[in-house]
Amino acid sequence: MKIAVVGASGAGLPFSVFLKRKYPSWSVFVLDQNAKAGKKLLATGNGHCNLLNKSATPSDYNEPEFVSKFFEEYPFRKLVASLESVGVATMEQGDLVYPKSFSSSGYVASMLAYAEKIGVKFLLDCKVFEYKNSAKGICIETNQGEMLFDKAVFCCGGKSGRNLGSDGSLFPVFKRHGYSVSPLAPGLAPIKTRENVASLSGLRHRASVSLLQPNSSEMKIVHRESGEILFKKDGLSGIVVFNLERLLARQADPKQFLISVDLFPFEDVEKLAVQMANLNSANSSFGSSFLEPPLFHYCMKAAGLNSLKSQADFLKLAFVFKNLVFHVNGFYSFEDSQVTVGGIAVSEVTGSLESKQEKGVYFLGEVLDVDGPCGGFNLEWCLISALALVDRL
Repeated sequence: MKIAVVGASGAGLPFSVFLKRKYPSWSVFVLDQNAKAGKKLLATGNGHCNLLNKSATPSDYNEPEFVSKFFEEYPFRKLVASLESVGVATMEQGDLVYPKSFSSSGYVASMLAYAEKIGVKFLLDCKVFEYKNSAKGICIETNQGEMLFDKAVFCCGGKSGRNLGSDGSLFPVFKRHGYSVSPLAPGLAPIKTRENVASLSGLRHRASVSLLQPNSSEMKIVHRESGEILFKKDGLSGIVVFNLERLLARQADPKQFLISVDLFPFEDVEKLAVQMANLNSANSSFGSSFLEPPLFHYCMKAAGLNSLKSQADFLKLAFVFKNLVFHVNGFYSFEDSQVTVGGIAVSEVTGSLESKQEKGVYFLGEVLDVDGPCGGFNLEWCLISALALVDRL
């Protein structure tokens, strides 16, 4: 049996390793357009490679019904054991699971060493242009010539990170083969705002962030999450913002949504107002003890205040502290995103992750329309889908 694994990705790399270990006599070839295998993996988790999340459940993903059966089959401890079985030591930091080395390069090096030891073959600088499915097998057309395989497993990711080899170039090919591809959009990316926040660029602040959707006469809270936000020259960033953006990316009109930032989630408006008034009587420059000066001045402007003279002024400013509103004006590009929203519709594959219309063709990981929030959820899906297919072949 000769297998093509298209993409040395978060799904493709472990799949090739576990498959070759299960079937030592099979020929497993990994085709990757980069000069180095696992290039995108090297950049994950800020170079630390957040592999798993202990708290991950199907409800964290956009296709919970589809992934639920896989999560039942591969609980967290089974995933950790599978990594350890190929020599990857892990460590836990809260719910986040990393390689023991706390290094993406260490994880990739370990997996590649094991792969080469058991005989996985890597064809690098190998760009796939097309494939043809026939009675003879699956012929894959590449810049290195045509290659014939018994099965082809596409683990080529989405469109996030073109410079890392994830360029989405095979989605037009899949469409030509008749697959339904959900619209592609940057996921887990910064959000651009209509408001001018250039004066806040580079500032960080822990806050509670809510995604709001206008609903007739009131606002509907779509999602709320706490964490650190980072102000960009034209918008908002940080993990909590990324998780909001992933939800927005699936909306037909994301610009109708608002983002409300609570800068002091553990305080109420009245208490904040009284505290500011008391401090003001001692030192009228108290603002920098609440917020960094640029952010304090931004809030003053948002409240329509030039100075603080009355209790009503303090209440107005405290309300802005708790309800700093930003209008969504777009997203950053695929280059600035961590995952691609969209992909091959899950309705196109069987419970074995095989194409329903092309025998011997499979799809794993991010190339499918499955994505989750920040924090190891997407690499966990990659590993689960890789293990699931190995067990089904």
